Amino acid sequence: MAFRKFEKPIFVIFVEKIFFLYLYFIMNDLSNISNLNFGAIPLKRVRVSKYDNKSKKFLPQEANFVILDKKNQNDITAINALPKLWEKAKFIKPICTDTNWSISKEYINIYAVTLQKNNFDKLNPNLILGMADMREQQLDGNELSYLQVKPTARNLNSPYKMYKGVGSSVIKGLKKTYDQIYLTSIEDENTEMFYKNRGFIPVLKQVGDFVWYKNNLKKLKQHLDNLYLKLKFASAKFFIYN
Repeated sequence: MAFRKFEKPIFVIFVEKIFFLYLYFIMNDLSNISNLNFGAIPLKRVRVSKYDNKSKKFLPQEANFVILDKKNQNDITAINALPKLWEKAKFIKPICTDTNWSISKEYINIYAVTLQKNNFDKLNPNLILGMADMREQQLDGNELSYLQVKPTARNLNSPYKMYKGVGSSVIKGLKKTYDQIYLTSIEDENTEMFYKNRGFIPVLKQVGDFVWYKNNLKKLKQHLDNLYLKLKFASAKFFIYN
């Protein structure tokens, strides 16, 4: 008895091919899910003050402290637009350089304070008020390389700044993110007072270097004890050689 060879209808073959193609694309997307970039991530709500022309007072305004997505092109484009928008900003160009380097250098993280409330995957450079450039796990700890506040945040028709507390809000955001922050080479007295008033203590290693610890009282005592021993040793050496 001869058996007739079964042949699939053309329609069935077509449906099978479509199904396997669908599975292929689904699996391919799943394998690349780790490469998806979602843009800036909000870490903390912060508050700044905005000058109100009617009341002639600074009124509180909410902002967001965000970390940039190193591999998101929208974030990189937004930061690269800032040098033109912030022409008088001293540190914005180095921050832009580090933003581009951060793609390959995992220890660099870039943070921003922005008035933007949503759609952080499309960061708006016009709403950014302040930036911070952090280098993590360096020789002296987590180093704050640069902090830059938008220099043009002024009301041109008034001697007052349009915003206050931007730098403080950046520091508050960083303190919620890190247990320790180290910064170097502060040469300006006003800048030095800014950090001292926010809990940073000077480091003997080099003039202009400061450090902040989350558990400040315990760490501060430890730091001052070490500072005392170093000063004692330095004075002893002075008397020996003079």
